[in-house]
Amino acid sequence: LYTPQKIHKKIDAIVERFDYDKCDLVRNYFGAWGEKEMVPKEYFGKGCVLPFEKISVVAPLNYDKYLKSLYGNYMMPPPKEKQISHHEKLVIDLNNSYILH
Repeated sequence: LYTPQKIHKKIDAIVERFDYDKCDLVRNYFGAWGEKEMVPKEYFGKGCVLPFEKISVVAPLNYDKYLKSLYGNYMMPPPKEKQISHHEKLVIDLNNSYILH
């Protein structure tokens, strides 16, 4: 039986075979955008601090290139009919058990 923890450990073991300092490309294996998430390592650098709403956040150094590689023109929102979530949705029913049999 594969659990999320076992899958995560297997992926970590594969990724750790590569020397980050010798790689030109990096990838988010858990991202929703597949191959688009493989980008030049230089996009990240040491990062930079940006304002986001009422807080400051650390972002990739070349955040504009990174966002364009994922979304294209990320400053232009898609039409209303295409504004959908790409995240998983969970329904929790407190009246039913989720214990696997």
